[in-house]
Amino acid sequence: MDRNASADALLEALPYSKEAEQSVLGAVIADPARITDVLEYLKPESFYGSYNREIFSVLMRMFLASEKIDVVTLLDKVLSEGIFPTESDAKMYLVSLVEMVPSTSNVADYARIVQEKYYLRSLAETSRKILDTIREGTGDAKSIMDRAEQDIFDIRKGRETGGLTRIDEVIIETYDRLQKLSGDDKSEYVGTPSGFGALDTILTGLNKSDLILVAARPGMGKTSFALNIATNVAVRSGKKVAVFSLEMSKEQLVGRILSSEALIQSGALRTGNLTPEDWTKLAMTAQMLSKAEIYIDDTPSITVADIKAKLRRIPDIGLVVIDYLQLMTS
Repeated sequence: MDRNASADALLEALPYSKEAEQSVLGAVIADPARITDVLEYLKPESFYGSYNREIFSVLMRMFLASEKIDVVTLLDKVLSEGIFPTESDAKMYLVSLVEMVPSTSNVADYARIVQEKYYLRSLAETSRKILDTIREGTGDAKSIMDRAEQDIFDIRKGRETGGLTRIDEVIIETYDRLQKLSGDDKSEYVGTPSGFGALDTILTGLNKSDLILVAARPGMGKTSFALNIATNVAVRSGKKVAVFSLEMSKEQLVGRILSSEALIQSGALRTGNLTPEDWTKLAMTAQMLSKAEIYIDDTPSITVADIKAKLRRIPDIGLVVIDYLQLMTS
């Protein structure tokens, strides 16, 4: 068997669970309220079976439109979209989905099985892309490794690696987030506090995927402000923070943080002219900061690819600070 055939065989034998896919759909049809348990794990592309994929897409749109979901209403939708060859085929398949569900209360477990199989198929597809790129000779080893690392990272995070997502899927996710924000436990879903109350009121905290630029004239305290936020996030919220300094050394940055947190004049830290009280405050602050997960990198002229590679080695990163963007290279 040649290499092309091996790659094709890998995709032809892709893992999936027909029973889990059908059980997810059947559970949602039988108990529509269960769809919120499923949306955390799945999207239409997660389903291997084409019928299952199309049916889940219809269910998502019905949920979004607040339409009643049962066998009859769903049958009307799938018939109007021509998913099945005949009405008899559609009716028989939808009824069988409901009948085969062991328990609607276990729908989250079924969804996790479907998600696991989807991740494995995504890994297989990524592997084939890597082999194709190597055979075609269209990139050097470093660029191929960077691309492979990014693709695998995307799969790990459950992201859509294709890049394009239908708006109805995004609306579903937004709707789910709004429900959480309006609930009694909304504090668990708002952004991470920056430590500056007025700023958090405007931004609703530091939210995932936010790109926030701090701009001002030279010498106005941009770096100090960014370091204050970084320290607040790491110490007060317990999040992991990465700071990339392209201008100042690690020692200079830590000196600024110690000065701010210990309330000691920065000049005293630079000259070492410290009072006994300063040394006490410095020791207490150093002990507190040593427990915070703040990672500092002072590589000059660092590239975007280097930053991404280093960040992938820190799981569950809460905040990234780059000081400053203009010094980055491509």
